[in-house]
Formats: sequence, structure tokens, C-alpha cells
Amino acid sequence: TRRSQFGWVAVNFKTICSEAKSSGSCAGCSSWSPWGKCTSDCGGGNQTRTRNCGNTHGEEDGCQCKEIDMEDCNTYSCPVNGQWGNWSSFSACSATDPHTCGTKIRTRACTNPAPSKGGKTCEGRDVETVGCSGGKKIPLKVAGHCQETKGNDTNPGQEALPGCFPQPEDCLEACQENTDATGCEYNTVNKGCYIHTAHITAVKDNKGTICWLFIVNELSGSCTNNTSPIAGNFTSEACLKSCQEKDDAKGCQYNIGKNECSYFTCPMSEADSNEKVTCWTFNKGLFDADQGTNCTMMRTPSARSAPRTSSARTVTRTSFAGKMLKTSSSRKITGTSSDKESTIE
Repeated sequence: TRRSQFGWVAVNFKTICSEAKSSGSCAGCSSWSPWGKCTSDCGGGNQTRTRNCGNTHGEEDGCQCKEIDMEDCNTYSCPVNGQWGNWSSFSACSATDPHTCGTKIRTRACTNPAPSKGGKTCEGRDVETVGCSGGKKIPLKVAGHCQETKGNDTNPGQEALPGCFPQPEDCLEACQENTDATGCEYNTVNKGCYIHTAHITAVKDNKGTICWLFIVNELSGSCTNNTSPIAGNFTSEACLKSCQEKDDAKGCQYNIGKNECSYFTCPMSEADSNEKVTCWTFNKGLFDADQGTNCTMMRTPSARSAPRTSSARTVTRTSFAGKMLKTSSSRKITGTSSDKESTIE
């Protein structure tokens, strides 16, 4: 007995007898009941069984009879059903000429998580194909003032756009809506936005302005294996933006399945047939004479290229934002089979 605030009370301090005990007072207990339902279908649970020992408390053995028994059950791993990961960015449009129809794809993987332990795989498609229009105006961003004639700040083809442009992106979007635009300029001081409809041949260094030249080509496929990776997990838009921040970049590649971004420092003009890679060629040679170093004939194996003739003067036409690039013999451009000089008609 023990005294409490309510007076003296009886407390039984006898230990629980082992279930293996078969003699003494516990021998009078009933048989164990069947095991109850496991608390979990997998991954580990427990189940119990009971018996009734009535008033038999094993006084002579100094212990109480065990009336509840518990054990582990269903300890095997649970099956894991697969779940879809996020959709990738879209690939480049298969059509490159302006206002022509093509297709582009995006993919997803059943890895979030992947099915395991007998779990179900994901339902639905892992590839989505949608229609697209070729000839998208893709800008090359350069810090400075756009010049239609190198060394001349007067631009007859430049026109101020009316409206409010608090951010550079607002100006760029307005310019891209104009089908005749060849470039765009933004003044970061007075927030002025200017559209160019004549060809831009140079960019004058000026920290107060941004010049976008619509000369970037988007190709479906890999342009080269000689690239430098950029650390991070990218969307296609973020990849292109990061590449343009590299001063020596002549183009950019994006793996839409792995979200990997890289850039290359030698001009390229062709891509292979890998539709899970997007390549952007910056075509800086159209306004910058620097064509990179050690860039002699670096072509992608099995690359697609425009048809060539065997004449001394070869003309290859490639679309640049709705305009046509005419090449004539004079200066070497990597990725072609003859010495050429690039001018825009």
C-alpha cells in the first residue's frame, strides 16, 4: 500500500510474467486469441493478441500474468508508384523560315519519384508536340548604342516608340511585335525605346543604352561538342540569357531533357538532328570582326547545312528574323566550306 493525498491506496508492483511460463497461476489463463490486423500494409507495423487470465494473478510466483502480446508485422518495403516530373522547355521550332509552320516538342520523365518495389509506372505521354511558326525574332543583347553605319550615331532607320517602358524588357517586347524590326534600343536613363528597321552594322560602347540585334538563329539540334558548361539548372530562356552574358560566346546550346546550358566560342551555322538539344548561333560576325581564335573548320558531324554549288561565287541563304543573309567570297566564316564575307541584303 502507499499513501496519497486521497489516503491509503493499494498499488500492485508485481512484474509481468513471461509468456513462456506454463506452470503456476498463469497456467489458468485462456488461450491466446488470433493475431489482430497489422497496423500497416507495408513498411512495418504491429499486431496484437490477447488472453484472459481472470482473477489468477500469480501471487505465489510474485508476478502478474501477461494478457496482451504484440509483435512486428509487414516489415517489407512498400511499393512506390511513379510520378511525372516537370515538363521541360520546348525545343526549337522545326521551321526556320519566317511565317512557316513547324513543330516543337517538350518532354517529361517518370522520375518524381520513379516507380520501384513493384509500384505502378506513370500514365500518359512523356513527349508533347505542338505547332509553331518559324522565323521568331530572337535578340542578341549588347551593351551600347546601335549604329546602322559604323562610326555614325545618326540612324535614319531608328524611330522612337510611344508609350511607357519602365523596364528594358518592356521596350524589347514592343519592338519584337513589329515585323519590320531589325533591332531595338533602350535608354536606361530616360527610359526611351527606339525601334530599328534598317540593318545594324555596329554597336558603340555606351553604358547608358542597350542594343538588341535580331540576328540570333535558333536551330533544332546540337551545333558542336566543343562547348563550355554553365553551372545551374536552366530553362531555355534562362540559358540563352546566361550565354549572352559571356563576352566571348558565339552561340549557346541547351539540353531540354537535362536542363543543361553551355556556350561555344567559335561561330557555327549548322546543327545535327538531335531534337532534344537547342542551339542558338549569335552571328556576331555581322557587326563584330572578331570570329574567335583557333576556329578553323569546326563543323558538327552529320550536321544539316544549306545546299552549296560548286561555282566560285557561292550564295547561301539563311533567315535572320525575316531578313536574308547573302554571303560572297572574301572572309572566312567557321562552319562553311569556302572563304566568305557576310553582308545583309
